Amino acid sequence: ALVEDVAHELRTPLTSLRGYTEALADGVVEPSTEMLRTIHEEIERLTRLVEGLDMLARTDAVTRDLARAEIDLGDLVRRALALVAPELATRSIVVRFEESPALPRLDADPDSIGQVVSNLVQNAARYTTDGGDIHVRLEAEGTTIRCVIANTGPEIPSAELPLIWERLHRVDRSRARATGGAGIGLAIVRQIIEAHGGEVGARSEQGRTEIWFRLPATG
Repeated sequence: ALVEDVAHELRTPLTSLRGYTEALADGVVEPSTEMLRTIHEEIERLTRLVEGLDMLARTDAVTRDLARAEIDLGDLVRRALALVAPELATRSIVVRFEESPALPRLDADPDSIGQVVSNLVQNAARYTTDGGDIHVRLEAEGTTIRCVIANTGPEIPSAELPLIWERLHRVDRSRARATGGAGIGLAIVRQIIEAHGGEVGARSEQGRTEIWFRLPATG
């Protein structure tokens, strides 16, 4: 099924590129800035897809041999938020970060969990409406730590929520094309979290979407 999905994802941009380049080669149309921009966007889309698939393959290998260490999840969140801060500022997006006091640490693979946090923060940034907000919460729940990343923006239909974790699934293909999504990031998140014995979830209502994960704490 994955091979079929990849073939489908590749077919659309390749068909577009072939049509544009054939029209240019045959002299049917004259080169224009708009056409070249469209060709460039399709190439970028293909590049993102290939890079995402490469990341997915590497994640398969990493989750089979996790290099666990004691880590501070709050530090990873702050680092991920700092990376997207300049973009969010230009779009007037407000970021809030709340961390429960005396939050326990995690026994986890630092690189993998860092990738999870980065993927989720970037996903929230991608779909937050300009002038909206992103709210990240870290809280202790029994013997686990729960991370919730919420953002304002278009809701995900309830029937689609269980599917967002599937490889190459996108809720809105036109929206994903415009914002750069390849439908791979959340699949990687789920794979890494489940390899650590955790779980993921999501809800979307009243113009707000929450993506969360829960991991066992140390001690």
